[in-house]
Amino acid sequence: MTALQIATISTARHYRLRNFGAIAPRYFADFIVFDDLKKLVVRQTYKKGILAAEEGKYLASQRALVPRPRSTMNLHFKAPEDFKARLNRGARMRVIEVVPNQIVTRQTIETPRSKGGPVVPDVERDILKLVVVERHHATGNVGVGFVRGFKLKSGALGSTVAHDAHNVVVVGTNDTDIARAIVELVKMQGGQVAIQNGKARAELALPIAGLVSDRPLKEVIERIAALNATARAMGCALEASFMTLSFLSLSPIPELKLTDQSLIDAVHMWPTKLFA
Repeated sequence: MTALQIATISTARHYRLRNFGAIAPRYFADFIVFDDLKKLVVRQTYKKGILAAEEGKYLASQRALVPRPRSTMNLHFKAPEDFKARLNRGARMRVIEVVPNQIVTRQTIETPRSKGGPVVPDVERDILKLVVVERHHATGNVGVGFVRGFKLKSGALGSTVAHDAHNVVVVGTNDTDIARAIVELVKMQGGQVAIQNGKARAELALPIAGLVSDRPLKEVIERIAALNATARAMGCALEASFMTLSFLSLSPIPELKLTDQSLIDAVHMWPTKLFA
């Protein structure tokens, strides 16, 4: 009962929403009907006193109108030039190390792999390239780093769900698939995508601010399952690969994160360089 109060009347009172949070005179008749306080299986949903859904089915004659904000896919970048990490001779490299099922990361120092030029991903050692591209104001900011823990053997995974700024974040084994992931995300007006050999193998469009789908829940669930299955088929060992990816740019969370401007040492809260 306390949890229900927190989710309804307590929150409404805190934010001074005087017509929400309770079933009483002068309150909007927005409420759900269920028959068990422990299982909380929703039987009916009412909106302003009108039955809107029953037993999981939407009953209105037409779909709810979803407000469409302006496009938030405003990118400016040059591929693959902006994705290159120029090697400092003799330098070692900071790598973000994923902690499975956690949003915190570790920092490791590794010897970079290079083919006589820029640093390249090292699939054998599970050191993949991580790219963050600013997508709201077309600033041209591109952050480049490296991450261990995804274990992809080929391809790239990309998302516009990337806390907190929600820029484009892509992890990949090569620049070609990384660039392709960004192109596909722009086409979808945001979302999540798995790319292999230059082709989209699975995708979920999130055209509402690059964060929300306009498709039915059942379809969204199926597409999320397909994305995770495709990531596993590409070698990813993480249980929730896209969830993990979405937190790699969350700069306040230790220990090392990547934003569109630079790597962030989240222990000391200052920018840091790729090469140690």
